[in-house]
Amino acid sequence: WWVSYVVGLLFFGGSIWWLIHVTAVGLILLVLYLSFYFGCFGLFVVQLEKKQALKSHPVLVALLVACCWTFLEFVRGFGGTGFGWNLLGHTQWRSPLLQLAEWVGVFGVSWLVIFVNAGFWKRFSHPKSRATLLLAVGCLLVATAYGEHRKADLETQLKQAPTHRVGLVQGNIPQAEKWNVGFSEKIQSRYTELTLRAAQRGVDWIIWPETATPGSAVDVVMRGWLEGLARQVKVPMFLGTPWIERNKDGSGYQVFNTALLISKRGAFLDKYDKTHLVPFGEMIPGERFFPILSRMREWAPIGEFTPGKESKVFEVPIDPAIKVSPLICFEDLFPALSRERVFLKGAQVLVTITNDAWFGATAAPIQHTQASVFRAVENRVWMLRAANTGLTCAINPAGRVVRQLLDPVTKRPQTAGFEVISVGLLDLPPTFYTCVGDWFVSLCGLLLFLGRIWFWRPLRR
Repeated sequence: WWVSYVVGLLFFGGSIWWLIHVTAVGLILLVLYLSFYFGCFGLFVVQLEKKQALKSHPVLVALLVACCWTFLEFVRGFGGTGFGWNLLGHTQWRSPLLQLAEWVGVFGVSWLVIFVNAGFWKRFSHPKSRATLLLAVGCLLVATAYGEHRKADLETQLKQAPTHRVGLVQGNIPQAEKWNVGFSEKIQSRYTELTLRAAQRGVDWIIWPETATPGSAVDVVMRGWLEGLARQVKVPMFLGTPWIERNKDGSGYQVFNTALLISKRGAFLDKYDKTHLVPFGEMIPGERFFPILSRMREWAPIGEFTPGKESKVFEVPIDPAIKVSPLICFEDLFPALSRERVFLKGAQVLVTITNDAWFGATAAPIQHTQASVFRAVENRVWMLRAANTGLTCAINPAGRVVRQLLDPVTKRPQTAGFEVISVGLLDLPPTFYTCVGDWFVSLCGLLLFLGRIWFWRPLRR
């Protein structure tokens, strides 16, 4: 357990170290917590190898190992404080195996990666277990062939689909300037200029990133700016902003991380308050039940946001109108959130608005985009990403990053600018994953339960 736990510390410490730019305390606590799942996996594998009843069943061992890893990944990414970042399946975001996500989701792809590796492991640790390796390689070849065929078919359909044009705007505002009143005019000027230039390219609607406005849209001045700009460009605007409301009892205020939809006439049509807040970034887990935890804000920059109460799907008023679901910041990490909005609320397009300026020129924006790619494939819908800085791009239903905003000289994503994307909507039935959800994880749990019964009885006798 301890050896595997240390491996987890090295993995997460080396791959999400950039969280130190947000909160050092949060980073330490998160790495210590996430490594726990590596420890559990290592303990399971070693205990499995000790069972004499399984010595002659290497295929079953490989299956159980893959199921254990998959189930632990699901648990790690589940719930109010879940953090499904850097899942093993994310390594396949540009491989043919990605296409399996429409059937088994990202966790099913993780299962296949582990099962193939377990097949090689059993073959070389037990030379007579050739069947395990053959089965693993066979699964890999079938999955690869399916992925190549499915992607080619979808790309062909997309070329024939009716399109509309979307402008994705990236302000590239440094985090040090974002909430500094002295830079408010500069931020408004930049977003105005970029939006006007995008509108001149003939777009049907425009998307800004998370908390793009340098103040709350409730403010009279800020609201007037947004309304006037929407009327000037004459297209609907979809944007992120802080939203401040007074408590009903008048005792104080609540702050929400909000997505707004504004009509081309400047009317505020709809708003969505982020429901899944970032632990130790936007809230402190357990603070509601243990108020003493709020003292952490005295020595760590942790926000105090209020979570929204319901998911939303906006109806963007273009011709024809389309249903769009907002995901704010890391909400695209959670497959269930996107699936719910596509299956139950009829979203045709997913939009992630985010602010990755916290992390600078690190791997964070790319790691974040990997999760977005899986949401597009799982539900076979477009995923449009607008970042303050990081990775502003469009991902089509086949999982391909169609366009990405890069600096023309450095080729880095940390730049101010905009991209105009032609989005072709496919009239596809809901995927199996969209309809059923994480059934594959349930199957893994069932196999683990049955496996325990199978190999535990001989040990007791």
